[in-house]
Amino acid sequence: MQNKGREKMNKKIEKAIVCDIDGCLLDTSSVFKEIEKQGLTGSKKWDYFNTNANGADVQFNPILSQILEHFSILNYKIILLTARCESIRHQTMFKINNENRLAGLDYNYALYMRKEDDKSKSWESKQKNLEEIKNQYSIIVAIDDDDDNCRMFNRNNILTMKAINREDVPA
Repeated sequence: MQNKGREKMNKKIEKAIVCDIDGCLLDTSSVFKEIEKQGLTGSKKWDYFNTNANGADVQFNPILSQILEHFSILNYKIILLTARCESIRHQTMFKINNENRLAGLDYNYALYMRKEDDKSKSWESKQKNLEEIKNQYSIIVAIDDDDDNCRMFNRNNILTMKAINREDVPA
């Protein structure tokens, strides 16, 4: 019994950076504008989002991706924590990997997504995944664009950086 305790204490927990996808690494504002324009709600809204979240209109943030790559070089684990549904995992990974490749960037990441049947708010979904992440990693900072998600990270004693899109900055 005592040896197991010592092994656990001696186990080095990897440092990690947590980053949101939508509004941070990928600018999906065009998708949400179209949803609003069409007046989509409920499941129709999320069906449209899932179909278009990785489309050509979705812009990649190469500067944030470069920052993540620098942390990766310093041996931080990059964790992409999103409220996107698990059903679009393959398309999401393809979009991020392809955009990173086109930008000449290369870092490994772990992707945590909303479970298929999870209808909770974004911050609640992320909180559920965060419990698992905190058992495996020491989170140094979280990057998110949503106020509720930032407050959730703060309640978990995680330094949070809020990503602000240019559209959201007053002139």
